[in-house]
Parts: sequence; C-alpha cells; structure tokens
Amino acid sequence: MRHIAALIALVLFLGACGDKDASVASVTPSLIARAEAADSPAGNFVQVQYQEGREYTVLAEPVKTVSGDKIEVTEFFSYGCIHCFHFETAVHAWEKNTMPAGVEFVQTPAVFNKAWEHYARAFYAAKALGVWDKAHPVVFDTIHVKRKRLGTVDEMAELFTTFGVKEDDFKKAYSSFGVTSQVQAGDARARAAGLRGTPELMVDGRYKITTGSAGGHEQMFQVANFLIDKIKRERK
Repeated sequence: MRHIAALIALVLFLGACGDKDASVASVTPSLIARAEAADSPAGNFVQVQYQEGREYTVLAEPVKTVSGDKIEVTEFFSYGCIHCFHFETAVHAWEKNTMPAGVEFVQTPAVFNKAWEHYARAFYAAKALGVWDKAHPVVFDTIHVKRKRLGTVDEMAELFTTFGVKEDDFKKAYSSFGVTSQVQAGDARARAAGLRGTPELMVDGRYKITTGSAGGHEQMFQVANFLIDKIKRERK
C-alpha cells in the first residue's frame, strides 16, 4: 500500500503550466495500477509496458518536423513556466546519459498569451544573435530564482548586454521578421500538436507525452526513448 499512497501523492503534486487537470485525472488509474503491481510479491520484477492512450498519445494528424532524417524530440516550454525550469534538470540528464543516437532535441516556446510570446521572442532572438547557450540558463534562473520577471523588452535587452549583445541589437532581433516568423511557426506546431500545458514532449511529430501521462519528468524521457526505439524498428 505504501507504493499506492506515494503515487497518489505524486499525482496530486505533478505540475504543468496550462490546462493539466484532465491529463492528470486520466493517468491516475494507470499509476495506481502500476503501484499495485509493485506492491505484489513479484512487484520488483514487473516489466512496465508503455501503452498508447496511457503513457503517450498518438496525434490524429502528424506534425511536420524540422530535423530532416533524424528522429525529432520536441519540448514545448516557456521561460515563464516554473515546471519547465525544473524540467531542465531532466533534459540535461537525458542529453548526457540516455539520449539515443540519431535523435535531435528541439525546444519550441509555447505562446499561450502575450507574456509568453515575449519570452518566445527572447528565445529566438538569442538563437539569431548566437548567444543562446549563454542566455538560456540565465533567463530561466533570473525569472525563477532571482524572481525578476524580465517582462519588458528593455529588461530583457539589459540582461542580454551581459552576453555581449548591445541593447539596440537585441531589440532589432527581437522585433525582426525572422524572429516573428519563428514564433508564429512554433505556435502553429504547438496548436497542431494539441498542446494543453508545458512542459510536453512530441516525438517524431506523431506522439505526445505529458508529465501526467508519463508520471514525472524523468519518466517522460523514458517513454520518449521507448518511442524512439519503436520508430527505429519501424524504419528498418
């Protein structure tokens, strides 16, 4: 019973920015079932099999990927999402330890509102200015650790000066046609994927994994690796 109690507590505290209630409610029975299996005498030997409609869903219409022949794993996220900030730990662990060969990881900012569009523009501006590697962790840290929302263009431009970018150059990139097009394209992909919250993963433009369905951040990448292996076998 201790596994069941722990899993129920986990479900109650699993978080995602956006509409998460339905996904958490739908996964509760499967999490409890797995806990019951673990409580059985042979619980330690139970092989969990990921299933469509339980740990992941199949999109009704595939979403076009941007990674060529590689298997693409897309994370929909926002700098404004505290759960995405915590998800970075799982991202780094996966990239370092268990990310399969032949896979490309793509982060796509979600645009649920004007504030998140602002953060999406900052993300793509950092890419355009060649400072994304420096800026990405600092933007997250400034917002969620230092509690500075960076909610205006001026505030974001001032931060980017610490990466060697002039304020005017940041503002030009932020408002550029290229960045605007990327924001719109990313938003279109998110809508096509039926994005309801962040962070969420999309694998090969066909499968979607949520925090609630997988059971946690690290588990999301375990499900992703399962699907990657499935896709590789299909391609042989």
